[in-house]
Amino acid sequence: MKIKSIAIKNFRPLKDVVVDFDDYTAFVGPNGAGESTVLCALNIFFRQTEEAPTNLIELDLEDFHNGNIKDPIEITLTFHDLEPEAQAEFAEYFRSGILVVSAIAQFNESTRKAPVRQFVKRSAMKEFGELIQ
Repeated sequence: MKIKSIAIKNFRPLKDVVVDFDDYTAFVGPNGAGESTVLCALNIFFRQTEEAPTNLIELDLEDFHNGNIKDPIEITLTFHDLEPEAQAEFAEYFRSGILVVSAIAQFNESTRKAPVRQFVKRSAMKEFGELIQ
């Protein structure tokens, strides 16, 4: 299974960004451009909490782009090149050669935290996906 792309919305300096991946992808840019934010988003998605300097399971107000807590933080990964075992395991969600999974954090005013929840997206009909590719 390979990551095809990551879409990040409302997270730190990134308002709405899509990064496409190849077999080898490098993040290069000036300080503050968001390279580390993309890597942090991947850590949140995969729940890589060991040695993380911040809580990646419950996000804070500071994690929201320009303090915009009306909109959730969304980290969506699109996977492709799934092995047959993974295709079978995710058969209900695997359509047209891709699997789409999102980590979404909605700010809770009473707790002042945004718990991260993960969702698998499913295309309504496999046939439609094949027609529009």
